[in-house]
Amino acid sequence: VGGRRSSTLEALVRRQGVAAVLVVVVLTPVPTPSSLAVPDAPVIDTQRTYAYDQIYLCWRLPEDSAEAWHYEVEFRQAEHPPKGPRRWHRIEEVRGTGTAVGHLELDRVYALRVRGYNKAGYGEYSEEIYLRSPPAP
Repeated sequence: VGGRRSSTLEALVRRQGVAAVLVVVVLTPVPTPSSLAVPDAPVIDTQRTYAYDQIYLCWRLPEDSAEAWHYEVEFRQAEHPPKGPRRWHRIEEVRGTGTAVGHLELDRVYALRVRGYNKAGYGEYSEEIYLRSPPAP
């Protein structure tokens, strides 16, 4: 308490001849770890991820991670040497822990990664995984 209130309280205490200690307690809610933290980097599930006529990408969050409201998946061609700039393509607001990535060129290697989002923001990207799209029939 500062300013006029403080001096009024001190004058009242002096008039009464009483020694007093004023304790001000400010209560703030204790945030839970999941309400402050962005999601951890997802782990791509290589047992459930595969390429057929498109790439089916599956992932999970680590056990102690903050929850994710949705995910963002990015993919790009991963040719060596690169033919032009390596531009990431994005699939935004993926609900759930898997998605199909389509409209890929045939018989090409693609790098894919994923990250989670919640009210604290975006988490780190997963490790990249490399998959080859199927060749022409």
